[in-house]
Amino acid sequence: MVGCHRCGGRSRAGARFCGACGAVLGSARVGVRKTVSVLFADAPVRAHQDVESGVRSAASFYRGLRLVLEEHGGTVERHVGDAVMAVFGVPSARDDDARRAAAAALAVREVVRSLPGAPEVSVGINTGEVVTGDGSAEQELAVGDPLVVAARLQQLAAPGEVLLGPSTVRLLGAGARYGHSRDVTLKGRVGELSVVPLLGLDATVEVGSRSAFVGRDPERRMLLAALDRSIVTDIVQLVTVLGEAGTGKSRLVREVLRERSDEVTVLRGTCRGYGDRSTWSALVEVLHEVTAVPADGSAAAVLTALENRRPELAGVLPVLASLLGDGDTPIGGAELSWAVARVLALVVGEGPLVVVLEDVHLADGPLLDLLPEVVRRLEGSPVVLVVTARPELLEQRADWGRGLRHVLGLTLRPLDVAASRQLADQLLPGDPEGVDALLGPADGNPLFLEQLAQARAEGAGVAAPSVTAVLAARVDRLPLVTRQVLERAAVIGPWGRPADLLPLCDAEQQIDVEAELLALARRDLLDVEDGRWSFGSELVREAAAAGLTRDDRAELHQVRGLVLATQGANAAAGFHFELASALLRGSDPGRSAALGKQAAARLAAAGLRALTGDLVAAADLLGRATALMPVDEPRRLNLLPELARARQLAGDLTGAGEVLEEAVRRADALGLAESSAHARIARLDLLRSTEPERAYIELPALLSEVLPVLEQVRDDRGLSLAWQLHASALQYRVRWGAMDNPLQKALHHAHRSGDRPLVERAESLQVDSMFHGPMHLDETRVRLESLLEQPGISPSHRAGVEARLAGTLALQGDPVAARAGMTQVRQVLRDLGRELSAVVTALMSGPVELLAGEPDKARDELHEACDALIGMGDKAFTATSAALLAEACWRCKDLVGAAAAVELSRSSAGIGDVITQVRWRSVQAKLYAAQGRAEEALRLSSEAVQLVATTDEVTSQGDVLADGAEVQELLGNLGAAQVLLREAVQRYERKGAPQAIRRLSGRLYVLPSPGRRVREPSPG
Repeated sequence: MVGCHRCGGRSRAGARFCGACGAVLGSARVGVRKTVSVLFADAPVRAHQDVESGVRSAASFYRGLRLVLEEHGGTVERHVGDAVMAVFGVPSARDDDARRAAAAALAVREVVRSLPGAPEVSVGINTGEVVTGDGSAEQELAVGDPLVVAARLQQLAAPGEVLLGPSTVRLLGAGARYGHSRDVTLKGRVGELSVVPLLGLDATVEVGSRSAFVGRDPERRMLLAALDRSIVTDIVQLVTVLGEAGTGKSRLVREVLRERSDEVTVLRGTCRGYGDRSTWSALVEVLHEVTAVPADGSAAAVLTALENRRPELAGVLPVLASLLGDGDTPIGGAELSWAVARVLALVVGEGPLVVVLEDVHLADGPLLDLLPEVVRRLEGSPVVLVVTARPELLEQRADWGRGLRHVLGLTLRPLDVAASRQLADQLLPGDPEGVDALLGPADGNPLFLEQLAQARAEGAGVAAPSVTAVLAARVDRLPLVTRQVLERAAVIGPWGRPADLLPLCDAEQQIDVEAELLALARRDLLDVEDGRWSFGSELVREAAAAGLTRDDRAELHQVRGLVLATQGANAAAGFHFELASALLRGSDPGRSAALGKQAAARLAAAGLRALTGDLVAAADLLGRATALMPVDEPRRLNLLPELARARQLAGDLTGAGEVLEEAVRRADALGLAESSAHARIARLDLLRSTEPERAYIELPALLSEVLPVLEQVRDDRGLSLAWQLHASALQYRVRWGAMDNPLQKALHHAHRSGDRPLVERAESLQVDSMFHGPMHLDETRVRLESLLEQPGISPSHRAGVEARLAGTLALQGDPVAARAGMTQVRQVLRDLGRELSAVVTALMSGPVELLAGEPDKARDELHEACDALIGMGDKAFTATSAALLAEACWRCKDLVGAAAAVELSRSSAGIGDVITQVRWRSVQAKLYAAQGRAEEALRLSSEAVQLVATTDEVTSQGDVLADGAEVQELLGNLGAAQVLLREAVQRYERKGAPQAIRRLSGRLYVLPSPGRRVREPSPG
C-alpha cells in the first residue's frame, strides 16, 4: 500500500492517484519552488567605533533595516558581515514582489543616507526561481541561483546604486525609471549579463492591464453616466455590454468601476459554459461575495453569514438554501427573484450597488427570465445590473430588457485602424515594423493585438497563421512548471482556486501554484482576481488544453472528478468523468467504460435532484447519463421514464415519446417486468396529452397488467403512479367524486415510498377535484390555503395550488387578485422550465379574464396557448384551449375566429373528453342560432346539456345551461331561456360562485312561475 502525502489515505501499490482525495501519489519533497525577488544590501557601520559600541550600533542599524524591509513585504533571512539579504515572495508570493523589492531598496538607501556619517548603501536585486524551505529551523529560507546573482549584483553596484537583473527589469516594466544599462561579467559565469540601475518608481501598473485602454471613450462615458444616474437619483438600471470574444467587454466594465470604486459596492458572478452548468451558479457566486464566504465555502456558512448580518432575511433562507444546493425545497422564479432582490436590497441599504454578471449568453433560460424580474423588484433603489455577453444573447432573447424602465445597451465593435495602431504602438514601442505586422491578423480585436504583441516580444514574430497558433506557440514556450499549471487550470475551467490545482499537479515538484498563476497573469494568459483565475478568452483555454495528450487529459479529468465527487458536486464530477471516458474511448475501451459508469452515476444523481426544480438541467443531465450506460442496463431502463418526464414537462413531447418507446421495447425484450410496468405507465401518461382517447381506451388493460406485477414486488412508487393514472381517467370523463378511492390509494403508496414529489403529484389531482368537482368554493378555498401552508411545498406544486386558488377567487368575485395570482403562477412555472404547465395555465387564466369581463385578454391568452400546444404536439390541452378560445371569440363578436376555434377543438377532442365535447358544442350552437339555423342550434345545445349532466362538474353545468339560454334568446324563445338561466343560477349557487351569477344578472327575467318564488340573484 502507498500512503498519500496530502490526506494520509492508503492506496494500492502502483497507483498513480490517491483513491480518497485524488492527489498524485509520490514522495513529497521538502521545500517548494517559487519565483521570488532577492535583495542584497551592503551598508557597513563606521569603522572608527570601538568594538562594543560598534556592535550596539550595528544591532540597532540592522533592526531598523529589517523593519524597513519587512514593511515592504520582504522576509529577512540573514546578514553576513555588512550584507543583508531579504526575499520577496516567501512565504507567500504576491503579484508585485519585484516592485516591493525595488521600493524597499530605495527606502533602505534613504534610511542609510539619513544616518550621520554613514556610507552609501549598494543594493543588488534579482528575480528567479528558488527552492524555499518548509519552515524548519534546519532549513534555509531560500536556495538557488537567483541568490548568487543578487549577491554579485550588490558587489558590482556603486555606492548609492540599486542594480537590477534583467528578470526584475522585465517585471517592473514601464513602472520604473532606469539609468543606462551596462553589460557585466559575473564571477564563475560564462557570458555577459545586462544590468540596469534603478533611479525611481512611477505609478503602479496593474497586472493584467499593462496595455492602454483605447478606442472606447464613447462607451466609457455612457456607462459612467448610467452609473452616476443610479447613484444620484436612486433608480435601478439594466446595462448590457455586448461584443465578440476579445473586444474588451470585461475591461470596459472594470475601468469604469475603478473610477467609481469609492462610491459603489461591486458584486460579481459568471455564467459558465464549461464544467458545472448549474442554472443558478452566477447567483451563487454573488451570494458568496455578499457574505465574503469563499467560493468553496459551504452553503451553511453563507446562510449563517446572511442571517447574522440581517436577521430579517430569515424568511428567504429556505429559498437561498435550495439555490445553494443545500435545500430540500425546489426553487421557482417568483420566489427566487424575491429572495435575491431581498439580499441585494440589504447591500443597497449600505450604499449604491453594481452587480456584474459575465458571459450571460451562456445562461440558461430560467436565469434570463429571472434577471429582469429582480430588476423590477429593486425599483427605486440605486442598483445597476451590468451583464456582459456575446451577441448570441439577443438570438436567445430578442426582447431582452423590454418592459424595464431604465435600460442601456452597449455594443463593442472592433477597434478602428487609428485605435488599433495606438494600442499596438503601446504594446510594441519602437517597433514600427512589428506594429504594421500586427494590424492585419488582429483585425481590430484588442485581445488578439495583445497576444500577437506578446508573442513577438517573446521572439515568435507574428507570422503564425492564426491567433490560435500564436497562443499555442506561447504556451509551448512556457517554463515546464508554469505550463503544467496552465494546462491543469484549463482542465478545471475558469474560476478555480489554487487548492483546486494541487491534486492535479505532480506532488514531487511541490509547485507553488499561486506564484505560477501570478506568472501566467503577468504573461496575460490568465486573469487572477481574489485568488481565482479566469481566461481572458476561451481560445487561451483551448490552446492550453491542446498541449496535453488525450491520455493525460483523461487522467486529469478523472482526478478532478474524484475530488469533486468527495465534495458531493455530482454534476461537475460527472462532467469530468464523462470527458475522461470520451477521451479514452479509442485507446482504452475498458477504462473508458469504467469512467463512463462513474460519470453516469453522478449525472443521474444530479439529474434526479434537478427534476423538481430545474427541468432544463434535469433533461440535460439525465440524457447524458443514459447515453453513457449500456443500452440494456436495468439502471438505464429505470432512468428513461424520468428522462421522458423531464422532457415532457419542458414541452418536448415528441422527444419524451421516443424515450418511452425505447424503454418499453428494451424492458420487454429483457423480460424486466417491473421496468416495463414503469415505462408503460409513463408512456400512457404522455399519451394523455398526445393521444388522449387512445390513452383512456388502453388504461383498463394496462392497469390489469401492471398492478399485480407492482404489488408482488411492493413497488409503492409504481403503484402510486398507476392509481394516479386511474384517477386521471375519471378526471378525463369528469367524474370528480369517483376519483376519491383511487386517489386515496395513490396517496397511500406515495407516502409509503417516501417520495415527496410523488405525493405532490397525487395531491395535484386532489386539488383539481376540489376546484372542479361539487365541493363548495368556501371549503375549497380553505383547503387550498391550508395546502399552501404545508412546510416544504415545492414551487411547482405551490403554483398548481395557487392557480386553482386564483380560479376560486375569480368565481367568488375577486378578479383582480385572481389575475395577479395567475400572472405569478405562469412566471414561476416558466422559471422552473415547466413550459407545458406554463402554457396550460391559459385554461385557468382565460376563464378568469372572461369572468372579469375582459374577453379580448382571454382571447389573446388562449390563442397563444393553442399555438404553443400545437407546436409541442399536444392534442388534449389543445382541444380544451380551443373550446375556451371559441367562447372568448364569441364574446368579442369575432364570429369567424369562434368558428375556426370550434373546428380546431372538435377535430382534436377525444370522444371521451366530455367537457371539451360539451364546450365546443355550446359555442357552435350559438353560432348556428346567430345564423338562424334553429334546428341545428337546438340539437347541439341539447346534446351539450345532456352530456354535461353526466358529470359532477357543477360550474360547467351552469356554463352550458347559460349558453343554452343564450341560444334560446337568439332564437326568440325567451320563456325557455328563462328556465335555463334559473337552472344555471342554481348550479352556481350550489358551487358558491357569485361572480358567475353576476354575469347572468342582466339576462335573468324575474317572472314568477305558479307555486314558485323566483328571487333576484344576490349581489354577493
